[in-house]
Amino acid sequence: MTDAAPGAPAPAPSDAAAGPARWPLGSTSRLVHGLALTVLLAGSFPVMAIAASLFGVDLEQGFTTAPSTFAMFATVSGYRVAVVAIGIVVWGKVDLRALGWTGEGMRRSVGLGVAGAALAIAVTALVAILAFGETVGQIVATVGSFTIGQRLLFVMIGLDAGFTEESLFRGYLQPTLVRKLGFPGGLLVTAIVFGLYHLKLRPAVLVGKVVLGLVFGLLRGQDRPLWVSAIAHALLWVVVGFL
Repeated sequence: MTDAAPGAPAPAPSDAAAGPARWPLGSTSRLVHGLALTVLLAGSFPVMAIAASLFGVDLEQGFTTAPSTFAMFATVSGYRVAVVAIGIVVWGKVDLRALGWTGEGMRRSVGLGVAGAALAIAVTALVAILAFGETVGQIVATVGSFTIGQRLLFVMIGLDAGFTEESLFRGYLQPTLVRKLGFPGGLLVTAIVFGLYHLKLRPAVLVGKVVLGLVFGLLRGQDRPLWVSAIAHALLWVVVGFL
């Protein structure tokens, strides 16, 4: 794959590799479907509340490393993967390769993903400073205080977010919005949808999520492998966790 210049018309991913998609790339029907899947993916938040009740996890006490917490997140992750697998692959008839999950240029993808993760971490730290009054010293202390068990939990959540959210937002929605609005417009609208999806309406936090959406969207570009943004997204969780 090659990276198209910003602002140039987006090349169509090869949906045809697995036969015709149910809705053509750039169509209004595909956009509506993607937005509906966004609502379903946001349903993982109430699913988490239900799973927490079933497994006896007190969300007000923060996330512990008890087996019940891992079971809760495994349940939520199962729901989220099902939204992507059933919603996009089965119902939408778009296979994973057409979404951008290709192994081409893997070394470059890893390098860009790591660099993107550093930028995403900086954005998250800035949000913590602006929204919650944290200092750099407090942020470093918090990140350094996580236990091995908590890190394993972050890895689990990061892998989930890297697959489900990147598949939906950068793999499915962004290409259609870019086709309809051009690269700058499609990138921005996808980032706004990504920010609103998190249901964090505190202004600084919402803006931070939108900026993260821009970072991940720029990493994906118009035709880079989805591994680039997914690696950055997953590493963000692994490093900063629930900061």
